[in-house]
Amino acid sequence: MIELALGLVYAAALVWAAQRAYRSPRGVYWRSAAGVAGAALAAAALWALVSPAPAAGFGALVIWCAIVALALAIAVAASLAATLRYAVEALRRR
Repeated sequence: MIELALGLVYAAALVWAAQRAYRSPRGVYWRSAAGVAGAALAAAALWALVSPAPAAGFGALVIWCAIVALALAIAVAASLAATLRYAVEALRRR
């Protein structure tokens, strides 16, 4: 049940990021890159703080990869929405 709730929260965040990027596409690419870098650094810091034992390495690596992949998916969705907005605006001007 918790997986469903987390999936719905993630889907809502993805849709929100894409909708916000479509409405205001200026600077989305830099903000998306910064968001992925921030998520990677935050996950690495959490990994370093929570698992001081070397035995916890692979499980923490998998969680780190999942966090970075989810952040990257949100960044890609926002970037695609901004690109779509730029394309729509270019077609309107023709």
